[in-house]
Amino acid sequence: MSSIAIVGAMLLTLLQCASAIDPQESGAPVISIAHVDGAAVSKLRAGDIVRLDLGAPGVFRAKTQAVQTVENGRIVWSGTVLDLESRPGDATLVIAGDRVTGSVRTGGGKLYRISPTATGNKVELVDPAAMGAD
Repeated sequence: MSSIAIVGAMLLTLLQCASAIDPQESGAPVISIAHVDGAAVSKLRAGDIVRLDLGAPGVFRAKTQAVQTVENGRIVWSGTVLDLESRPGDATLVIAGDRVTGSVRTGGGKLYRISPTATGNKVELVDPAAMGAD
């Protein structure tokens, strides 16, 4: 394959990816693990598109499935991760003040665990081999 054909194929792929993102979603609310705003998350409704900002792992588009306020004012958010992979992923976050516990699984199968620390919230990529068999 010539270099022109390769560049053309790469441009086509980029254009397809760009067209898959709705321009209206650029203003979608952001759920930032580093600086979570529980009050803003509690106002989300089923079907709302958000951007999950996990820091170094990246920002993922997600569709809100449910938001609940449970005991002690904690907020439980769940959604479907809408990355550009062939199948959707899932995410569940429990927010208590500025602390977040939860997980995000991408359509490609990557699993990120979110947990609070003394200095904020951390995001870790979970090694599937370390999880063991079900």
